[in-house]
Amino acid sequence: MFKTNSAVAATITVEGKRFTREDLSHTFPAATTHKLPILGLYADFANTVVISLADGSNKEIIIKTAAVPADVCKCTSISTSADYLQDNFMFLTPAGKNQPTAYDYKGDIRWFLTENTMFDIKRATNGNILTGSSRFVQFPNDTTGYLGFICRSPGRTGHEFGN
Repeated sequence: MFKTNSAVAATITVEGKRFTREDLSHTFPAATTHKLPILGLYADFANTVVISLADGSNKEIIIKTAAVPADVCKCTSISTSADYLQDNFMFLTPAGKNQPTAYDYKGDIRWFLTENTMFDIKRATNGNILTGSSRFVQFPNDTTGYLGFICRSPGRTGHEFGN
């Protein structure tokens, strides 16, 4: 977190391991108090992160990350290209007691949760990520007081979100 005297936009860039096309950048709205989450760091790597302000100033920092925990399920093969995947990630959300991960086009883990989630992850139209967890709902969760309604939807499972 840092503060600026005037409201300026801040851009975070996590530099890729090999090429500039692997860089991940996000620009935050202009503000005087800046709390910038840094996502997309490589595991077990000294990541270069550049914070650039709209006034032209910038700062480069190195963030050394730990290895991915052993209980995180790792994909064994990814076959795609930078042209196809672009700056998107491929999410792996295994069933059971595994944590979800996100991979770039080279198969590097760029994001993972250390919390077990409930199956599928979906992306909302605003870009937010939706997932369930054991902490998500505490009963009673129905404001009308009705508890126990079961809806059957042939061909769908309980963790699928509608579009």
